[in-house]
Amino acid sequence: MTDMKGRLFLARHGATVWTSQHRLTGWKDLPISEQGKEEAYTCGVFLKKQGIVFDRAYTSDLLRTRQTLDIILDTIGQKDLPIVSDSALREQFFGSSQGTSRMERRSIGFQMDPAAETVEAFRKRVHKFFYDEIKPKLEEGEAVLVVTHQRVIREIVIEISENDGVPAPDFKKWKTGEVHQVNI
Repeated sequence: MTDMKGRLFLARHGATVWTSQHRLTGWKDLPISEQGKEEAYTCGVFLKKQGIVFDRAYTSDLLRTRQTLDIILDTIGQKDLPIVSDSALREQFFGSSQGTSRMERRSIGFQMDPAAETVEAFRKRVHKFFYDEIKPKLEEGEAVLVVTHQRVIREIVIEISENDGVPAPDFKKWKTGEVHQVNI
């Protein structure tokens, strides 16, 4: 992957009300909060100052990522950018565990719902989408923005890192509404 001409930017969606409550969100389709709107705007301002012009954007089909992307594109003046919104870029599905807070999970001796998506299935879904949809555009030299969820970002970066030895960003510091260029 290191011979690609394109540029990949990964942004985590803006905060939701559940973010501040440390709730496991998964596939729950929540809007971004006022804080999330500010984060998305700040992300857009950062990208605009860098002078980055994107060729296309990808996002999950969940509201929080689409709202974040809309604010970013409005801020950078690229509302007409081609957008692919796909369920393959969704966060991992946690089943009935979705909505539980960190405290609740600790107090009940958290065990994942058996109906939840396995880590292996989640990784396979994300990797397939990256290799089938995003990587070919990067190979064509496109500047690509992906607005998605923390675990999806982590899987994409780890996959690139493991294949190319590229250092992965520190995910504990990757906040909602934050964007990073990932060298590939």
